[in-house]
Amino acid sequence: MVSAVESIGMTLPNAMAFPSAFNFARQLSSFGSPVSSIVFRADEVDEYLASGTRVTYLLGDEQNAFTALASARDNFNLADGSIQYVDLRFGGKVYVKKKDGI
Repeated sequence: MVSAVESIGMTLPNAMAFPSAFNFARQLSSFGSPVSSIVFRADEVDEYLASGTRVTYLLGDEQNAFTALASARDNFNLADGSIQYVDLRFGGKVYVKKKDGI
């Protein structure tokens, strides 16, 4: 555990990516479920929706990821909890995994 004194002057990893990730989170809310948490993993980002869905994309590729997601929006519902994850890491392709039993 880092004490308050030790944390003074420290920087957050991926801090430069926060504005883009937060903007993408605002865009995702247009699908009916707000983002509840964001996880940075190397060059990838996972944004978890309140509905339980995970949306994964490449850091810095937010605009292309949102464009691909928006073009496929008629094929799934991100607000109803039926989707386990959406993977947007593969150049304009949208991979969707529904939750088991739904």
